[in-house]
Amino acid sequence: MVAFVLFGTLATQGDVPELINVQGILNDASGDPVPDGGHSVTFSIYEIPDGGSAVWAETLLVITSSGLFTVNLGEVHPVPVFLFELPEL
Repeated sequence: MVAFVLFGTLATQGDVPELINVQGILNDASGDPVPDGGHSVTFSIYEIPDGGSAVWAETLLVITSSGLFTVNLGEVHPVPVFLFELPEL
């Protein structure tokens, strides 16, 4: 499955967010929206843009409608503050 994601945050300007709001479209291998319902999706954050190991990951049950979904990352595994201190890529 492929997810196209738009990121937002639940924090006020200047605060480090505890949760990251993610909205996107979950597509199958053919590029079509997945069927409505629940899908297990693993979200990962990497320190470098290509390769390497994930510095944070969380698997969530994503509920889709025409492929569209909204989740809050950090509900199961809090997003560590140091991730917001990484150098700009």
